[in-house]
Amino acid sequence: MNKAIKDITEDNTHPFLTELHNDHACFSRILLMISRNAQLLETDHTSVLPLFKEAVDYIVDYQNTYHHPREETLFKLLKDRMPSLQQQADQLHKEHMMMGRAGKKMMRQLHGLEKNNQKRSVRASLAKSLLQFVDDMRVHIRNEEEIMYAQVTSLLTDDDWNAIAQDKAVGDPLQGGPTDKYVLLSRYMTESSDLIRVNTENLGLYGQLVYQIRNGVDIASLQAAELWQLNKRGIRAMPSFPILHPHKTWLTINQSGTELCESARRWTQDWRDWRKDPHWKIK
Repeated sequence: MNKAIKDITEDNTHPFLTELHNDHACFSRILLMISRNAQLLETDHTSVLPLFKEAVDYIVDYQNTYHHPREETLFKLLKDRMPSLQQQADQLHKEHMMMGRAGKKMMRQLHGLEKNNQKRSVRASLAKSLLQFVDDMRVHIRNEEEIMYAQVTSLLTDDDWNAIAQDKAVGDPLQGGPTDKYVLLSRYMTESSDLIRVNTENLGLYGQLVYQIRNGVDIASLQAAELWQLNKRGIRAMPSFPILHPHKTWLTINQSGTELCESARRWTQDWRDWRKDPHWKIK
């Protein structure tokens, strides 16, 4: 996984599992970046589209060709050791397949946006679909960590690890190569990591606090702006005299409440990913 990602597991964790944990930490950073900027697809799509295309392509390609196959190897072994995990493992396998299809569909939509000057309503719909893709991935990662990864220490032996470790790690495409496939994404990961290092290592505890507070304020301000837009949209949709149009009033309140709940769930996950990133934790 990207060198910018530090190991988030204990020293005695097997390198195979450490790789998977670090993959999730990297994915979480990318998902947080997408979540915080997805609304720009509607208002200023040219500023984020190239980075989003690389980010989604990286997630889909790296997951399907490397990360998910290694997880499937681990999950199969866990099922053999604890048959009660069969249902959870099968569900995660289905999610692997569904996310692969969803990611490819998202890539087609992002490329379509680049080729055609689509209406703002279409771009807004695409932003919503992208946020749903992010939400699905976050839930999937959380389930893997809490349901399957948590069983590893008690179920697998050294011989088990030696058997699955035959699946050698491959080079992370974010490290660059002859084709430089992910130039923008690699730059984003590297520069954000350099910024973290400057703010934390060189300035010690104070720098770490400053970095955490600054990014926390950034997330809070974006969420406040989105909340304001949700409120404005709800107010505009409300009848001029609500009491005279109870049915339309109820539908408007219901729709606004649903949108607010969906946003609140995503905002909660933004903070979880912010705290989960090992670079943002106070050492």
